[in-house]
Amino acid sequence: MLSAEDSGQQNFHCVVEKDYYRRQVRFFHSVIRFGNLGLIADASRPEEAGVREIEKGTSISAAA
Repeated sequence: MLSAEDSGQQNFHCVVEKDYYRRQVRFFHSVIRFGNLGLIADASRPEEAGVREIEKGTSISAAA
């Protein structure tokens, strides 16, 4: 995909949810009032696990 607004293909449509991981973590925190959250992710591809998005929108930080 070229961007969230344009797939780059005329016959291809995709719905992209912005802030997906951040919203999921905030919802989970509203249900389970955790103090700390552990996240296991492949360090070579943190964007696939939403690590940067979660860090940006919460007080959670990832340990290397």
